[in-house]
Amino acid sequence: MKGKTDICIMTSVHPRDDARIYRRQAVTLARSSSVLLLAPDKAEGRDARGVLHKRVAVPKGRAARIGMGWLPCLVAALKSRAPVCIFHDPELLPAGLLLKLWGRRVVMDLHEQLHLQIMTKPWIAEGIKPAVSRAAKGAVRLAAKVFDLVLTATPAINRDIGGGGLVVRNFPVAEEYAGLPTGAGRDTCYIGTVSVKRGSAVMAEAARLAGVTLHIAGEVEDGASKEIIAKGRREGRIKYYGRLRSKELLQLKKRCSSGLCLLSSAGGYPLSLPIKLFEYLAMGLEPVATDIPYWRQLTQNCSEVHFVKEGDAAAAAEQIKGCIGIKEERRRELLKKFCWEGEGRRLTEAIKRL
Repeated sequence: MKGKTDICIMTSVHPRDDARIYRRQAVTLARSSSVLLLAPDKAEGRDARGVLHKRVAVPKGRAARIGMGWLPCLVAALKSRAPVCIFHDPELLPAGLLLKLWGRRVVMDLHEQLHLQIMTKPWIAEGIKPAVSRAAKGAVRLAAKVFDLVLTATPAINRDIGGGGLVVRNFPVAEEYAGLPTGAGRDTCYIGTVSVKRGSAVMAEAARLAGVTLHIAGEVEDGASKEIIAKGRREGRIKYYGRLRSKELLQLKKRCSSGLCLLSSAGGYPLSLPIKLFEYLAMGLEPVATDIPYWRQLTQNCSEVHFVKEGDAAAAAEQIKGCIGIKEERRRELLKKFCWEGEGRRLTEAIKRL
């Protein structure tokens, strides 16, 4: 690939340091190509990893972003003259289609099963959700036939588009776990976006029953979860850190021996890749997770993962009390098995073939 910029990566929704978009995809591709990352964040310039960041002024408000958020991304991508363009949001489908008409090689990266996510959106009227969901599934499947390559985060998403995509899973990046603190406390933690459907109420109750402190790192998505956290902080049972950087997250290893992944079975989670579960393993924490068949299949022969019935805080508490953390030799073994590096090589090879 020739030109000032080889690859232009676009998002109108996610932060520029998103785990899949930046830490995995952009950083990996920048090792062999010139990469420009377009995102709504303010930060600009080339970073130490070789990725060039540029801010796109996406309209504020959900309706404006969905309707016109693709336009500034399209303009910036065209100005970059990058021969390969990768977009990450369904809202950017118009930009992807127009870039394809302009002769660019376009890659669509699907993070989740959009039609299932639509069914959980509170801002879509219940009466029209099924129709919107079916339309979204059809639109994504049709669009997938137009683009040069489709990346999917899970096999289930790949099946949704007819099986023609490349599955690139969000396994942990091994180098991010260098310098991991030794030792483990008896507390438990949760890393990621906090919401009721992601188990905020169950986690808080499980930690209370286990008699440990729940450490939470991530943004809070709903009012109910904010109340749960506020109450837990007043009672000294929850410590909330907000969004932490990778190195800061590793410090939780000093205080915790387990990590929670007590998600609801709604919203496509039964067929999603439980990223948190693998990140906990990489940190040497024993995951306590909702008993979902696909997750059991992914982690078979991994006794460090403890599954409990959905919504069963008492069972989760019992598992938390029994966790002592993962020994270093075993942690390294698991990280080698569930790591991004192999996924990154397949991604790089696929992009080079375009």
